[in-house]
Amino acid sequence: RTGTLKHRMRVWLEEWAACRAAERVMVSNHADADFLIQKYGCPLRKISIIPNFVQTDLFSPKPAEVKRSGLVGYVGRLEQEKNLSALIDAASKVRGITVRIIGSGTLQEDLETQARDANVRVEFWGNVQNPLLPTLLRECEVFVFPSLFEGHPNALLEAMACGLPVVTTPVEGIRSVIQHGQNGYLCDNTTADAIRCGLEEVMSSAELRQKLGRGARRYVVENLSIEKVLAKELDVYQQLGFL
Repeated sequence: RTGTLKHRMRVWLEEWAACRAAERVMVSNHADADFLIQKYGCPLRKISIIPNFVQTDLFSPKPAEVKRSGLVGYVGRLEQEKNLSALIDAASKVRGITVRIIGSGTLQEDLETQARDANVRVEFWGNVQNPLLPTLLRECEVFVFPSLFEGHPNALLEAMACGLPVVTTPVEGIRSVIQHGQNGYLCDNTTADAIRCGLEEVMSSAELRQKLGRGARRYVVENLSIEKVLAKELDVYQQLGFL
């Protein structure tokens, strides 16, 4: 315990010193900025928020591709904070859906058992190469992201860039991206019942899915393309006199 405490103190001091010495600290979202302010007393004037970019040419809609009816997609790690047990529980109460889970993690065996016991159709794809990912996403009618907490999640943003309607949880890092009813659906909370309600509402309306999908794509293109994010980063360097 003493060793652990010393290690934590050393890490805290190193990070505090880095924040104090840096001319500018770049983070990807407001939650990280608040963390630096609260934990290290980093002055707000030193912090620049530079979001993650999305390859909007690779992750893009392809109207000619046929979607699979009832297919719901997820991309990410299979770990506790991703709340996938609640997703499978929710899916067990929604008729006619199949969940496509792309990614790997320590909970895969447990999730496979849960899905089998609950009689939920789940495809476990494991990790896939980036060039294949957009095709697998575009086959889905809806993308679901049930996380308990997030930073600035690339998986969610890439699905949005593909024009998918997203159903997701109202946690820090996601609330700053999703405007409920405009570019995505924010569940009331992170429970299985809230996720089920979101899935049922979005799956039941083609008009709503189209609206959310268009809004999602537009948000990413206007805010998170490589060109947009690079311009923000270059602006920071210019402010610091490096360019």
